[in-house]
Amino acid sequence: MHQTYPVPSARESVGLAVGRGAPSAGQQSWSLVDERAGLCAYLVVDAFVDGRAMGGVRMTPDVTPDQLGALSHRMSVKLALAELSIGGAKAGIVSSLPHGPERDRVLRAFGLAVRPLFARGVYLGSDQGIGYRDRDLIFDAAGFDLRQSDAREYGISEATCRFAEAYGLRGSHRTASLQGFGTVGRGVARSLVARGWRIVAVADRLGTLACPQGLPLEGLLAATRSDNTIDRSALPPGIQVLSLEEAWLDVPADVLVLAATERALNSDNARRVQARFVV
Repeated sequence: MHQTYPVPSARESVGLAVGRGAPSAGQQSWSLVDERAGLCAYLVVDAFVDGRAMGGVRMTPDVTPDQLGALSHRMSVKLALAELSIGGAKAGIVSSLPHGPERDRVLRAFGLAVRPLFARGVYLGSDQGIGYRDRDLIFDAAGFDLRQSDAREYGISEATCRFAEAYGLRGSHRTASLQGFGTVGRGVARSLVARGWRIVAVADRLGTLACPQGLPLEGLLAATRSDNTIDRSALPPGIQVLSLEEAWLDVPADVLVLAATERALNSDNARRVQARFVV
């Protein structure tokens, strides 16, 4: 049987901590364990706002409560920036299992473990290592049927649009560059394009693709493989393949959206950013 119990706070997080944070005194944290299924997971709620909190679930071998504490706080900040009455949360499953029955068993066990928290107003979408199929397995196990939108994609795209409006960026001239084109990055791209944005660059682990006039999103989606990389041999014409490392930093845009690992932007490369704002 799975067990749910509080995770003690190690230290308070301060502001928008970068790198390893920790659940603060005001946060609520849980450890979720099912030894028979091989589940070891954590959930941190930064705050419930109007009885709700949302964020993503990641599945990596090194995720910790400290890391989730900092990330859940960042989610709260993004949602507050978008003027949404909902708090931030973040969950992590400690695992490096490949796709298959054993991994599915862990995902279902996680769904059972978080079921009471869903009932309390926590919504968990996709994050690093968790795709839509994984999310659906979690929801099925939890008996949770809200599957039409992803919390993190919605939060990022809403925050981006609200931020742009606050600074007078409106209309079809708005441009965005995406660092990351996995589950989250693709969802954010779809949402922004639907709102009239032009995506001028996207980066996957193979490099950066750019087009000042706007990348053809449907063409990129069609060329995206199951490992979340874009097949360069299947690209539509007119796309620049940038060879310089971290070339997404150098592409001029109104907004740079960080949609992959949280440490992609740091003190060593921040000076290269050509976007006006970073979300």
